Amino acid sequence: MYKVVFVDDEEQNLLLMEKIIDWEELGFRVSGMALDGDEGIEMYREIRPDLMLVDIKMDEMDGLSLIRRLREAYGAEDTLFIIVTAYDEFSYAQQAIRLNVENYLLKPLERQKLTEMLRKIKKRLDMEKERKQRQFLLGKQQSAFLFEKALSQLWGVFIRGETGISKDYGLENVIGKDVYRSFVLFSPDEPDEKLLEMVKTWGAGFYFQRQDGVFGIVKEENWHGIEEAYEKLRVTEGRRRYMLQVNAAFSSEDEFIESMFQCVLSRYELFYEEKSRMYYSGEGKGQAGRYEEADKREFVDEMLKELIYQGKSDSSEKILARIMKDAKEKEESPGQLVDAMLDMLYQLKIQLTKTYKERAFALLRHQNFLVLHEFHTSEKLRRMLEQIFRSVAEQVQEIKNDRGNYAAVGKIMDYIQKNYWCREFSATEAAEAVNLSRNYLLKIFKEEKGISFWDYVTQLRMEKAKELLKNTDRTVYAISLDIGYESQYHFSRKFKSLFGVSPLEFRNL
Repeated sequence: MYKVVFVDDEEQNLLLMEKIIDWEELGFRVSGMALDGDEGIEMYREIRPDLMLVDIKMDEMDGLSLIRRLREAYGAEDTLFIIVTAYDEFSYAQQAIRLNVENYLLKPLERQKLTEMLRKIKKRLDMEKERKQRQFLLGKQQSAFLFEKALSQLWGVFIRGETGISKDYGLENVIGKDVYRSFVLFSPDEPDEKLLEMVKTWGAGFYFQRQDGVFGIVKEENWHGIEEAYEKLRVTEGRRRYMLQVNAAFSSEDEFIESMFQCVLSRYELFYEEKSRMYYSGEGKGQAGRYEEADKREFVDEMLKELIYQGKSDSSEKILARIMKDAKEKEESPGQLVDAMLDMLYQLKIQLTKTYKERAFALLRHQNFLVLHEFHTSEKLRRMLEQIFRSVAEQVQEIKNDRGNYAAVGKIMDYIQKNYWCREFSATEAAEAVNLSRNYLLKIFKEEKGISFWDYVTQLRMEKAKELLKNTDRTVYAISLDIGYESQYHFSRKFKSLFGVSPLEFRNL
């Protein structure tokens, strides 16, 4: 969406320019209005618009003088200008050409002419945007994106033990002739958000927050600064623990892939560590011991029964703490311990489904269990599991204590699915259909589904709209009627607020 600003010394003209067309449908957002040249300059400095419509005749500073000043004093080379004038004189056109003005419009404005002009301007802006984006590929943010994308893909591949790794992550141009080194800062005592704020001050070239810890990349010539920053952190923070995993240096994409392989293999090196320490991937003692699964089976069964049938997590958390403590004392293999915890969670999900049938979908639905493999310390792993247990216990209690509401919400959902597209659809009619009061319906729907009644209806409508936009040639107006909106304007605004683009822009993606 491109930003547009109007400058005119008559307020009614500003309002007319705003209302004469649907700017957002054409790809523009009205971002500001100014009543004189000085205000127009301030508006430009604050907004940096892509397009300005400027009245040529204004007191104090005329439109051409405003454009000239913006070009000369503020470098407004990327902003396009349209002159709006009541004077069809050749001298104005000559001056406008010298100032590289995009075009000019005569008052009173004509909707069709303005629309055609904006479509051409949008096409030009789109082309310029694409050109800048191609240049941006070599910039720092794009480099960070490529590193983070490669890291995420490689981490997942190495954890799952897959083969056939891609050899083209687009990093050769990013790395160039430089030598880099990566590191991971993690802590059992600090949230990842705080670690990220710390690393931001260390001078790393790139840094990303991970599931557990912060991953950073720095040029080898600047590595000494990272070491100093870590040592200062370790000394000044006292009893809090901070671990720094240092990975092998790399000067090519292949070397980066190999360093990530060693990074993943060494992620459990300080799994049971009790003090701050820095270590290098591939140079540690590896994963000691093995996991005694049979010794824990009885405990795990007890945990599952309590969660599933009683909706309680207190004993489960105590048993989990006992399992983790025992694993630490025996230095059992962290990888195998995580695998056992994953197996336990999958068993929990299976039993919940058997017990509560379709309603168990709500339990654990947001959990990606494989992230447990990414925890670097036993304490962070334990906390994550405790959080899952508490969540399951709370939801089981809700199911046990509220079966009536669940059945009612099922009827409400069925009514919504059959009627959400009707323009007369309302919460009041839905409540009458299932013999509930409107307020009670809204209350139990939000409690049961975790989303408000109307937000859910809007989701259904917008998903249907996306389907119709992509698979039919129906107009935006017709589609708005098809999904229950009486106003195309309201439909388009809601669509844009949810997806960031107008319906027409979405259709053209």
